[in-house]
Amino acid sequence: ELNGKGQAVGRPLVVGGVLQGALPNLGSRPLMLVHGLGDTIRADSRWTDLAQRFLNNGVASGVVAFEYDTQDSCANNGAFLRQYYSLLGAQKQWRHLAHSMGCVVSRCGFESGNLPIQASSNKAFFLSGPHIGSPAISVLQGSLTLSQRVFRYMVLNGFLTFENVDGSSCDVDTQRAGFSDLRSDSPLLRQLNNGAAGRHPQLDYATLGGNRRGFSYWFLDYMMGITLDDGLVNLPSANFTGMGSLQSNTAPVDHSEAITESSSLNQATNFLLP
Repeated sequence: ELNGKGQAVGRPLVVGGVLQGALPNLGSRPLMLVHGLGDTIRADSRWTDLAQRFLNNGVASGVVAFEYDTQDSCANNGAFLRQYYSLLGAQKQWRHLAHSMGCVVSRCGFESGNLPIQASSNKAFFLSGPHIGSPAISVLQGSLTLSQRVFRYMVLNGFLTFENVDGSSCDVDTQRAGFSDLRSDSPLLRQLNNGAAGRHPQLDYATLGGNRRGFSYWFLDYMMGITLDDGLVNLPSANFTGMGSLQSNTAPVDHSEAITESSSLNQATNFLLP
């Protein structure tokens, strides 16, 4: 949970589908944050800084976050996200910002039927989402030795955390459903993208992809033997046109910088403002 100042307060709102005490006052236009693969919002300064930014610039009247097991399937996590929305209340103009895998999880929740939120005036901004998959996942699933080297590199460089709820390190299995869902040949993405433009009537979408890698992501791509626009996702995937987005944006950021740099967050602000 994040309080009205964008600070992590250390109290989960919902555990196992059950509210933990009274809901905070989120105001009439709250913002939902959804992290990406191997990430966490819990007490992470990048996300709390982002939350404070959106409170200060008028995007949001309150901020909440959705934590999930990124090795579980996107469909399962999308269902949990829908349940979370139902517990938080419908009579609000929701703003939603998701990063990377969180974009696919969000769409699995949004596009599977009527959401338990008001019928219109809701907006979702997707940063660096692998909407048509990432070749990096296929490479990592093909070689256990390579995946171990890559994940060690990404954890040491702060790209991934893969922590359990108690903060301990989590064992990573690249063959789990959460990884398979993000492959370029993913059956889930193929189903999700079929007719997607007409399956989110309650939300307007905008997307953003990064077009720089920097040395850290350049070296990561070199290890994997591929070249990707932001280091992990290509622009046609991040800005997949079949979703019926109102905007498709580009910024000079790598995959991680999308949630920290003004060049991407200013575009998110402009779209999410009333």
